[in-house]
Amino acid sequence: MRIYPITFYTFLIKDGDLDGNVDLIAKTCTCKEFDVKEFDVNQLPCAHALTCIRLRGFSFVDYCSPYYLSAFLVTAYSGEIHPVGQPSEWLVPEDIASKIVHPPVGRRGPGRPKKNRTPSFGEEVTQRRCTTCHRVGHNSHTCTSPKSSRPSSGMGSTSEIGEASGSHVNM
Repeated sequence: MRIYPITFYTFLIKDGDLDGNVDLIAKTCTCKEFDVKEFDVNQLPCAHALTCIRLRGFSFVDYCSPYYLSAFLVTAYSGEIHPVGQPSEWLVPEDIASKIVHPPVGRRGPGRPKKNRTPSFGEEVTQRRCTTCHRVGHNSHTCTSPKSSRPSSGMGSTSEIGEASGSHVNM
């Protein structure tokens, strides 16, 4: 991502396919994740805006909703929280009480769950390179190049190592 300042608060962004503008005063970005309408929904700046905020040395807190601050969390739990009582004493509306909630339709697939994480926005995925043939797409354990062209590890076989150290005992 490349950032080009236009004014002190506006920037030109070149991020792959996106060529757009960030305006820190209006809290807008052409990616629409920092736009005023979107800002009302998630109330957090996008990655482009965060880069511009960091470039100018501003505080990220000034561009986020106050709902994300610890003071609001403390305020939310500052009042009394009363227990709800027994389920038989609850006053549940009839339209809600008549609904039956069924278990999920989909089932977990067999086997171990997928371990790979989803890359973040803007994160570049690098492919592995084989240390034997230096080609992309596999590693040295799955390399198909002939074993004779592979460099040795520099250590001899176990029998050669034992003879060199004198640990073999002939009887």
